[in-house]
Amino acid sequence: MRGGSSASFNRKLVFRVTVEFTLPIYSRFDQFHATNLSTAVLTQNLISDLENAVATRSAEIGTMLRRVTDLFLINAGHYTADQLELYDGILQVLIAAVEVSARAQLAERLAPVDGAPTNTIRTLALDDAIEVAEPVLAQSNVLGDDVLTHCITIKGQEHLLAIATRTKLTETITDQLVTRGDIKVLRTVASNPGAAISDLGFGILVKKSAQDDWLSERVARRIDIPEHHLRELISKASAVVREKLTTTFSSC
Repeated sequence: MRGGSSASFNRKLVFRVTVEFTLPIYSRFDQFHATNLSTAVLTQNLISDLENAVATRSAEIGTMLRRVTDLFLINAGHYTADQLELYDGILQVLIAAVEVSARAQLAERLAPVDGAPTNTIRTLALDDAIEVAEPVLAQSNVLGDDVLTHCITIKGQEHLLAIATRTKLTETITDQLVTRGDIKVLRTVASNPGAAISDLGFGILVKKSAQDDWLSERVARRIDIPEHHLRELISKASAVVREKLTTTFSSC
């Protein structure tokens, strides 16, 4: 666990009334400040359990993570910026203290939630364990191209494959996927109707498909392939693929 995160939870938690609490946390500059949450989403018992579990590195941290996630999901999408920041901070501390299975469960639950905490989602997306990262990389709308780009740069092919399955991909991301990806990644990008592919990206796909008939045919059948790339692909394709494509396009 990071030192700053641990210190923030070792501080005394201050409570107001049963429907309002104040959680001492640190800003990114280690300046102590308080965030108020005026809804009864976290009980005094739960906060006490959280503080004790993190302070002692208890086996109950996983249970605490599930309970906090349950509470967050009740009003997901309707929190103020301060409330969302509060949950983000709590989840980040808990994530750093739990095993892969607990992180993977959290990722599965938060991946489809549009209002999920940004830093938590980023942490899960960049997790080394693919079972943690995959749900978020494949589904989360919270992730921006900056995080996806960073992930493609530093992670392996399993992470790239997860990104390639997203329902929407920009040209910026597909350019990187087809440049760095293995054959599974290339096939997935080519088969993804929600993947926007640039002229540069098509050029790379055409070149890399020369030795893969399935990929050649898939790229050729994309409705957005520029004509000059299609002609080049057909000229470089195997005799079998060339015949199939020539027959298909001549009958259109």
